[in-house]
Amino acid sequence: MKRVFIVVAILGLCLGLSSQQQQFEVTVTNISVPIRVYHDTQFVEDLTIADFEVLENGVLQRIEALYLIKSTDVARKDTVKEIPATLNRHFYFLFQITEYDARITDAIDYFFKEVFLSGDRLTLMTPAKEYNLAHTAIKNKSPESLAREMQNLIRADTSRGASSYRALVQDLQRVVRAIYVAGSFGTRTGDTSGSTTATDAQGLQLPNLLANYRQTLENLDQLRFVDENKFLNFALRLKRQNGQKHVFFFYEREYRPQLSDRVVSQMMSMYQDEPNILGDLQDLFQFYQRQPRFSPDRMKVAFADSSGLLHFIFMDRQVESITGVTMREQSEDVFSTFIEVAQATGGLVNSTNNPGFALQNALKFSDTYYLLYYSPQQYVKDGQFKTIQIKVKNPDYKVLHRAGYIAN
Repeated sequence: MKRVFIVVAILGLCLGLSSQQQQFEVTVTNISVPIRVYHDTQFVEDLTIADFEVLENGVLQRIEALYLIKSTDVARKDTVKEIPATLNRHFYFLFQITEYDARITDAIDYFFKEVFLSGDRLTLMTPAKEYNLAHTAIKNKSPESLAREMQNLIRADTSRGASSYRALVQDLQRVVRAIYVAGSFGTRTGDTSGSTTATDAQGLQLPNLLANYRQTLENLDQLRFVDENKFLNFALRLKRQNGQKHVFFFYEREYRPQLSDRVVSQMMSMYQDEPNILGDLQDLFQFYQRQPRFSPDRMKVAFADSSGLLHFIFMDRQVESITGVTMREQSEDVFSTFIEVAQATGGLVNSTNNPGFALQNALKFSDTYYLLYYSPQQYVKDGQFKTIQIKVKNPDYKVLHRAGYIAN
């Protein structure tokens, strides 16, 4: 009986080990890495396989092929093993903005006249909707006509899709102005309990105004355009597509209306004997921080794994001046996260007040690159993120590429 039990136990152990081994399938695969190499601002075009070194998780890898790509053509190749290069292109324009900037117009004209080719695909994502350019559109319409249609869509959808967001910002401005008036110039009126508080010109008490500000601020945060889950799903969508994927993400600097530091200090001195008001002033205007909505590491891994190239164009803008109101920037979470995401894909980051010029630079940057293929030693489908490090012999050269991939 014991022998039978031991045999069964050993058989079960073997089956268990076999089941575990099946989870990590070892295969031979080729990893593609688009690479841009620059000396100062000049792209370096004369490199060969011998100039590159590839490490995966710190381990030196064998390079199988290197292609110099210009637009959708192989300008030059250096191969140990011939690997078909997938060069079809899909462009994505993502606009998360509240106001259309007319300077984008020239860049869109440039895109359709100088960049977009028959066979390319285009997806436009606005605050309101997603549009996909039909394959036949470039054959049936002129570049000028396509550019005008895209500009009109961005302009109209920005106005419509961001209307609720803009309305909440305007509500915040009005509430802050009322708090400023009530707290600085309002009258202090007693109630039956003998306590005092301030009212604005319409008779609204300061605690109610502070409560209105808090609620409007929460509503504004809920309505933010940038959602991590949507971007992670978008990265997965990119991964499932073949070819070269170029993403241009336009994000407009956000501002939150609040009291100036001087006014806050003044009001805190005035209301030291009213702890509820004092606490609200501190929470809303001194200590308030937007709750993080992103995991930078999760976003970086997802977009590096997608093999898409993401350019982050951070649009600056002028803000209106309102007495007693400070427009404080509140873009820090999006800004810091997408800097890391762009870098993880090998893309550019541009903080600018001229988004059209930034887009043209990003389009030119995307056009020429090396496409390198290597075969990882004992590639294992273990679902883990593999880091990629690419070096060139010349230490003065700057090398841009994606940070790695998930082996699945």
